[in-house]
Amino acid sequence: MRTHSYPNFARRGLVFAIAVFCLTVLLIELSRAMALPGPVLVVIHAVSVFVVLPLLATGAFIMNMADKQGIAFTEDKSLRAALEPLLGASEQDIVFGYCESDSANAYAIDPLFGGKKVIAITSALRARISDEQLLAIGAHEIAHFRHGDARNKWYLLAFHHMVSTWPRLFALISDVVLKKALPVGALVAVLAGAVLLWAQGPSAALGFLLALVTSKLVLYIACAFALIWFGSFLDRKLHARFCDYSRVREFAADATAAEMTSPVLMISALEKLDDPGDMVGIFDTHPPLSERKARLREMCPPDA
Repeated sequence: MRTHSYPNFARRGLVFAIAVFCLTVLLIELSRAMALPGPVLVVIHAVSVFVVLPLLATGAFIMNMADKQGIAFTEDKSLRAALEPLLGASEQDIVFGYCESDSANAYAIDPLFGGKKVIAITSALRARISDEQLLAIGAHEIAHFRHGDARNKWYLLAFHHMVSTWPRLFALISDVVLKKALPVGALVAVLAGAVLLWAQGPSAALGFLLALVTSKLVLYIACAFALIWFGSFLDRKLHARFCDYSRVREFAADATAAEMTSPVLMISALEKLDDPGDMVGIFDTHPPLSERKARLREMCPPDA
């Protein structure tokens, strides 16, 4: 699946899950008046339970993330006035200001449920940049709103949480069971083997151990380890996909900001940000500044 279409896929996945849950609830209500076969009703209830848990977990996750979005933010109307020429019709409701931070950075925050759309420049970055560079940084954050990046990231995180709810739950249960039951089971098996060895000899003890190895218990333990691995693997893959999308959108916002201001000014502004270095991995949401500047140089006129 292409990165640019991934948010649409995530939105449709969330809508589909909600629609399935609503449909099952409707069918359960209608079943009181309709003589639905017992097996069909069981399937409907099972689907409803299967869908509702991820939806509830996702809702709680979104509300928790929304609470964490709060920053010590001070609105600055002069900053809005400086960036006013860059604003389109859909960006007039953005609030501009500063937040206290030792990190030289800027943020575009678009809450899902009400609240103000915010572009915040950190105090550390404001102390470093000129008014022209501030214009370029503001253009980059405005581009994120124009592209829908801030909102799309919410959809992706919500979709990832929904998809991974059951695998993570099974992995958690398996992990708890293994940590609690496996040591006790191993101790009991060793003691039982020792008793058999003392009472009936090596052949009885060996037979007991072989029976354990060939029993379904080993299969259950293997399945538990597999569930733990799969839950961890799915979380890593989904997070890596989210970070990949985020890095692509950073390049796109840079390009749009360069068109709104100039590539040279955008490069100058990026040099004032805290540089993560060139060692950027799959779990980083921003690409290296060196790569971002290299792409912007390709936009520069030949004589620039």
